[in-house]
Amino acid sequence: MLKLPRILVVEDDEIDILNMERVFRRNNVLNALEFARNGVEALSKLESVEFRRSGPLAVIMDLNMPKMGGLELLRRIRQNPELNGIPVVVFSTSDEAEDLAEAFRYHPTAYFVKALAQERFQEDILAVLHFINLSRQPRC
Repeated sequence: MLKLPRILVVEDDEIDILNMERVFRRNNVLNALEFARNGVEALSKLESVEFRRSGPLAVIMDLNMPKMGGLELLRRIRQNPELNGIPVVVFSTSDEAEDLAEAFRYHPTAYFVKALAQERFQEDILAVLHFINLSRQPRC
């Protein structure tokens, strides 16, 4: 049986975190979840060998965060040979061409624009989770 990836959610907005937790709970999401409030905290977790050894991993992250933003975190993940294979999905309210172009310089697995309306937010986060879980399936 294929083990679903743990998901490290990197998000500083308390409302978005609460909304994600609600969506995960209401939809019986089976992925184990961990949270980091900024890029510094996320990178510290990701660089921990013990954290990486505890099973498959994927990252969902925002771009605009304090201490270290998502673009810098993505750059550091992709430049680290021990981390660069981790699927990273950008989940941001920004649909600015400049942010998209800068993010894709560092090869995110996907980029989803986060909806502001609660109904769409749930659909969007479920689409992100579905994408992550499907991308981890073995190819026949």
